[in-house]
Amino acid sequence: MVGEVIEDRFEIVRLIGSGGGGAVFEVMDRQTEQPAALKMLVAEDKDLAARLVREGKALSLVAHPNLVALVDAGETADGTPYVVTELVNGRSLREVLDTETIPPRRALAIVRQLLEALDHVHAAGMIHRDIKPENIMLADGGQPGRDYVRLLDFGAAKIVDPSNIGEGKLTRAGLEVFGSPPYIAPETAIGEPIDGRTDLYSVGVVLYELLAGRVPFEHEDTTTLLRMHVTDPPPPLHAAAPDREILPELERVVQKALAKVPDQRYATALDMHAAVENAAHVLETAPPRPQVQRAASRPSLPPAPARPGLGRRARELASGFGAAMLRHPRTAAIAGVALVLVVVLVVVLRGSSTAAPVAVKGGSGSAIAAAAGGSAAGAAALAAHPTDAAGAKALVAAADAVLAKRDYTAAVSAYERALAADRALGGDANLRVHLAQIGAKGDAVSATVALELESHLEPPDAKTIAWLAATAKQPAVRHRAYAIAERDGFAGTIDRLASWTLDLRQPASCDDRKETIAKLVTLGDKRAIDALQKASTQACIAKEATAAVETLQAKP
Repeated sequence: MVGEVIEDRFEIVRLIGSGGGGAVFEVMDRQTEQPAALKMLVAEDKDLAARLVREGKALSLVAHPNLVALVDAGETADGTPYVVTELVNGRSLREVLDTETIPPRRALAIVRQLLEALDHVHAAGMIHRDIKPENIMLADGGQPGRDYVRLLDFGAAKIVDPSNIGEGKLTRAGLEVFGSPPYIAPETAIGEPIDGRTDLYSVGVVLYELLAGRVPFEHEDTTTLLRMHVTDPPPPLHAAAPDREILPELERVVQKALAKVPDQRYATALDMHAAVENAAHVLETAPPRPQVQRAASRPSLPPAPARPGLGRRARELASGFGAAMLRHPRTAAIAGVALVLVVVLVVVLRGSSTAAPVAVKGGSGSAIAAAAGGSAAGAAALAAHPTDAAGAKALVAAADAVLAKRDYTAAVSAYERALAADRALGGDANLRVHLAQIGAKGDAVSATVALELESHLEPPDAKTIAWLAATAKQPAVRHRAYAIAERDGFAGTIDRLASWTLDLRQPASCDDRKETIAKLVTLGDKRAIDALQKASTQACIAKEATAAVETLQAKP
């Protein structure tokens, strides 16, 4: 395509990169005589086309010195969408991380600019959803003291109010996962609602990598990696990078940004920006410290998988995962129960030592609690137990005591460790009852983990999962139970009327409720009429609900 001219304006100079059905070209803008970057489809893909159009519209809503600037967006004569942005000369943060050790002061300066960009994005009613070093450019060559951050790639951005850009909703809550696994927030991984704090978690991962030289969670298996984001506490920076100077202020900023529960993170990008500014001030005024000797090992970290090239492989998985989600979101919604659901614990229950949660000793119980949302006492009590077969029964007994105090997160994490050490415990009727209790009463994270544990017991607890698929009060838990039942072949045992009636009654988008109405009509059960009549009072679904009532009433 080199030499071709798009829309009589953009002359293609060279291919910059391609993948996932799209390509990015350097072009010459004949109107301004300035170089630019043009992104367009090179393969037919309706979902990707829609998202490319959305990227152009999203960029049209924002303009900030730390955001890539939109030049133009439109369609070619044959209907192929394209987006043209400024061409940022420099290096991606990924390139810099792969070749340099970044000092803390420089790391904080980069993150401050990133947070300033996100503050503007969030104020415009958007969530970026794919913050990672590959999407962060350092203009002017990325030299220390001259880093000029430009945030790229709004292809996965979520518009909080789609009416702002004059189109309907493209993303259906709880069915599509966007982002790159090493940087993804727990709520994204399990399909819970997201907001600006979701981006802040990803910024926390980026800051962790800048300071430690590695991301907090690494694994070759994508599902295990996602589960780690949901359930595992991030290793402290001083353990991840024993050869680097890490002040307590840096540790506090990172740990707060990486809290599993959004309410425990910074409320806004500006709040995190203030904390980063404070940490930078402490760095500037702190007295020099003795040179830290390089450690020979990292005993505080979880054991690494016995496979080479882990960091690079994790990044390759991240790139492929994100591209796959953008190419086939509907397919991903169905296949994701086997491929990308965060709490798939098959690896754990087959005895993989790399997938088990980190067992920490001493005073790290509170760190576990802060990360996972459980109590410090519960986490500390359970962390002291070994995870071998001999200690598994004692660990279950300790977890039972913690569960009695309604510390669902700490309890389910301990049950997971115990089952990984001794699968025979899956036959314990008392353990099964307790997992069902967590599934019914726990928060979305602990309940989801419990569901997956129940599905991999011997025999699986299909009855409880089907019951939760029909009756769980939390939509995320109910939908996950339904997905597990479909994955494992017993969806026919679910009370669909009960499940879909709850979907209709609970808060959801108009598109989601319209789909639920269609499913209830297909089900053909007249008992749904009452719920549909109540739904007909809601303006955005009144027409569909009224028609559904008429259809069901006409049935013999």
